[in-house]
Amino acid sequence: MQSHFLTANETEHRSEEALQSKFCELRNELFRAESFRSMTLAKLQTVQTELNLKRARSPGLSAACTSRRSRGRMGPRFG
Repeated sequence: MQSHFLTANETEHRSEEALQSKFCELRNELFRAESFRSMTLAKLQTVQTELNLKRARSPGLSAACTSRRSRGRMGPRFG
């Protein structure tokens, strides 16, 4: 996947067939990105669920995370 913008100058001299091909290529890239995003979100949910279960079973871990959170060292929360 390339990460640069496609400008009008890059597309204005292309044939209709070339533009249609580029359109399909970009649409497929978007579908892959959405699929990857969905899988990643599902994995995050699985990990978060397991963390929550472990925290519920282990009071020591909960206390340690709470003290870190209060000091501002905790990473972003998901969900």
